[in-house]
Amino acid sequence: MRKVILFSLILLIGQLNAQFSTNWVQSAANGNMPAWFSTGNTERGLGYSSIDNKVYVVSRTGGLFLKKLDAATGAFEADLDLTGVSGGVFALNDVEAADDGKIYAGNLVTSNTTPFKIYKWSNASATPTVAFSYQADVAGSRFGDNIYFFGKNSDNTAKFMLVDPTRSKVFIIKTTDHGETFVMQDSVQLPANSFGGHASACPVINYQGDIDAIITNSSGKNVMAYNMSGQLIGAVPGGVIATGSTTIRYIQSDNNGYIVTYQYGGGNENIRVVSLNENPANARTYAISTSLGANTNTNGAGDFSYKVRPDGKIDFYILGCNQGLGSFTLDFPFIINGRFNENYTYVGWSQNNNAGFGPDISVRRLAYAYDSNYVYIAVDTKLDRSNANGTVVFLNFDNITGISAGQALGGIAGGGHLFGDMTNPNWKMGFEVDMAFVINPGGNDSVAYLDAAKYFNGNKQAQFIGSSRNSGSAAEGPSVDGIFATNSIRFALDSAYDTRRGLEIRIPKTELNNLGFSGNIQMAAFVVSNTAYFSDVSIPGNITGGNPGFNADFSTMAGGPYFTPMFPLPVELVSFNAVRDGKSVLLDWVTSTEVNNKGFSVERSVDGDNFVEIGFVAGKGTSTLMNRYSFTDANVDFPVTYYRIKQIDLDGSFQYSEVVKVENTSIPAVFSLNQNYPNPFNPSTTISFTVDREAVATLNIYSISGELVTTLFNETAKPGQLYNLQFNAVNLPSGIYFYRLTQGNSVITKKLTLLK
Repeated sequence: MRKVILFSLILLIGQLNAQFSTNWVQSAANGNMPAWFSTGNTERGLGYSSIDNKVYVVSRTGGLFLKKLDAATGAFEADLDLTGVSGGVFALNDVEAADDGKIYAGNLVTSNTTPFKIYKWSNASATPTVAFSYQADVAGSRFGDNIYFFGKNSDNTAKFMLVDPTRSKVFIIKTTDHGETFVMQDSVQLPANSFGGHASACPVINYQGDIDAIITNSSGKNVMAYNMSGQLIGAVPGGVIATGSTTIRYIQSDNNGYIVTYQYGGGNENIRVVSLNENPANARTYAISTSLGANTNTNGAGDFSYKVRPDGKIDFYILGCNQGLGSFTLDFPFIINGRFNENYTYVGWSQNNNAGFGPDISVRRLAYAYDSNYVYIAVDTKLDRSNANGTVVFLNFDNITGISAGQALGGIAGGGHLFGDMTNPNWKMGFEVDMAFVINPGGNDSVAYLDAAKYFNGNKQAQFIGSSRNSGSAAEGPSVDGIFATNSIRFALDSAYDTRRGLEIRIPKTELNNLGFSGNIQMAAFVVSNTAYFSDVSIPGNITGGNPGFNADFSTMAGGPYFTPMFPLPVELVSFNAVRDGKSVLLDWVTSTEVNNKGFSVERSVDGDNFVEIGFVAGKGTSTLMNRYSFTDANVDFPVTYYRIKQIDLDGSFQYSEVVKVENTSIPAVFSLNQNYPNPFNPSTTISFTVDREAVATLNIYSISGELVTTLFNETAKPGQLYNLQFNAVNLPSGIYFYRLTQGNSVITKKLTLLK
């Protein structure tokens, strides 16, 4: 038995690691830790800037440094100017980067005799200034273990969240001058002894931009969530996030909420990603990155930064104290576990608060998704594990003929649950039904059972699919061929009732008449007993007057319709590729089916975040054939470019492809200044250049009157490299500006236009 458990644990860890792909690693585990990175607790803080695609690291190995690395490769590029940086136990300890290219780094103080400071660099070539200074009025106050920047400088929503573990207090500082300086905004007093070592806190921000909650973590403590009055909301169980973890962040992607934390100690030195929605007690581990090393990490220090990409993936940049650093990408492949981490489309919601069969069983949302091989169904539901009442979901695909609206769907010989009840078989739906699934616990506290019915061509058939643990463990069925092929249906139930939890079902397209998704899907869900007694809980629809009971006819019942509209799945993108050919980038993509496809907008980005349209390719309208498309992006001089396809329907709705990245590996050794892109621009643009020799180069921006506006670059430049700089003009008026590249006696000047 021990061998089976061990194998299951190894398999689970492998699955959790599989959601991460490695971009680059310089670590003790790989034996390639950078020479400037020590095992003496000297590197603790890291930040990522999407503006210049750089990683910044505070290092105290051999002195004090703020190092700039290429985020694409991890290669060291330069040390930032530290003029005037002084004071504290460590003059610098942690670093963050802002949306406008500014870089911030803070010191570490452990008493109120020295001010805590956050320094600001306008860009990587600038001299630092003090953006924030605070001297606590309580002896022993500690600041700077971990600072967190959130919001935007461009619209003055930027803030920092800081922690003083001595006082169990969280501080929020804000800007009113676009990130030039910060002032105290608020503080939240938490219960005494809320923090251990290397304290960290982050906000949960709602769609209005307000802070709903604060999440805290530190060594020796559980992850906690507090409201803005300092009252405890809940704790993440130690079995999900152990107390051997520190730096904490809350990330939203595809409307899912995730807690990410750095884990230290044996077998860790990595990050753990945990799915969190409403109740911290229901948190579930989603993914774990690979370990950076096994060197002793006495302080439990580690840090990470991230970027949520347009395709929904997340790029992480991770630093392990004494271990090294690396870059990893988190993907969200379809994993059947009842937790809906994937990019589902929600199509139906509960329209009331009907009591049904009581508070322990309910259904509140319906969703679907698809890929090249499967259709995925998600039912946001909970079950009462003391009885056999269940949740049933009905499906209609318009490429399949089923049983028409208003026709009896029950009384199926050999059917399970409501499908096989012969006493009350005359329940009816208000739309055509092709198949249905019902999940129920059978009065069992830990197992759930899935039954299915098929109504193809008007024939009623049913089969037991299988059982699974109700904690999210996936199962496959049926065990023998029947209405579905053996083990073709995969399903899972997570019974911890929370947002985006419940029943997930994966159906192969081969079980749907080889559905190519040139059609549509329609759904409905109800809470029902195993004797086909329907409750007043439905999606959609608004049942009044109590439970409808036996032989309910939802085709005539008031409060309908009791089914969703048809939802299209118009274009199936089989592949999307981009390759460099000299100075051009060739893009091609293939679709297997199209419905009402107007065409494709081709979009390009130089930073992976901000995309602009560079062309349009007409689609085929409606087609079930394989179609190939191509587009050429000529004269691409950027070191890295990102591309995506925006597929647009005739009605204006659209969806994005994944993002592909193309690197320029051949940079000529010439003195050249490229035209800024985009131009005109608002508020930021990219300027790139190359040089023909190794020497100090300067790139300045001037107003039309010749006044120096800013210096973007003033350091040694090397041949064979393309320098890519971001110019943010959020605080400048519209007009004509000039940018000038100088290296020795070589000078090039070009014009750019700011148009607000």
